[in-house]
Amino acid sequence: MEPGTQVFVNWYGHVCAGTVLDKQKANFSGEIWKDWIAISMQVPSSDGKPIVAGCHNICAYHKKHVYTTTEAAAAAWADYLLSQQAKHQQTDSPATQQPTEAPLTTQTTVEAQPDGEEWLAEYRAFLKAHWNHERNHVQIEYIDEAMQLFRAAAIRHTGYHEATPEPVPVPPVEVPKIEVPPVEVPPVIVPKIEVPEFQPAPAENKRAASRRKKKQEQPARAIQLMFDF
Repeated sequence: MEPGTQVFVNWYGHVCAGTVLDKQKANFSGEIWKDWIAISMQVPSSDGKPIVAGCHNICAYHKKHVYTTTEAAAAAWADYLLSQQAKHQQTDSPATQQPTEAPLTTQTTVEAQPDGEEWLAEYRAFLKAHWNHERNHVQIEYIDEAMQLFRAAAIRHTGYHEATPEPVPVPPVEVPKIEVPPVEVPPVIVPKIEVPEFQPAPAENKRAASRRKKKQEQPARAIQLMFDF
């Protein structure tokens, strides 16, 4: 559909009018959004009043659920309610009712959908297990997990891969050449040690030494004592 076209969609039991937007400008570009339509619309709450008066929200609807008239949108919602009622009656029957001790998990097998979207089986099984039937929407505490399951299923279905950024080449780092000037080592000067010359002994010392030498050279005197008894 061309941007600017007026369309009608269902919002939890309310038929809302919207305007088709350019997907590129609405940030819905890429292979994963090829079957979706970006729409500017006022989102009503459960009592039919806008959440924020005069505020237009950007929503994405699959092309199978976007209609050109209010009658077509209302008829599609009525068919959806009838199909949900038939599913509840089938699951609530004694023949198909599961034991109470076996909790329903996200791995529950779901029959193939009539519109050929088997790739949404796990996502729809999760919604079925965590649906708020009173307000007709998924339980608030499971919204984030439901969106993660839907995104994972859509990626598997379309084969979409986020482009990996190319590595930025890093220029080589040039190390500047540093010239180190030669270091001049001053010569080592060894101080000159003056040794005093040998001084001969004075004359008095020579004479004393000569006397000691002569005394040593003289023979010992023997004294003979004679005793008369």
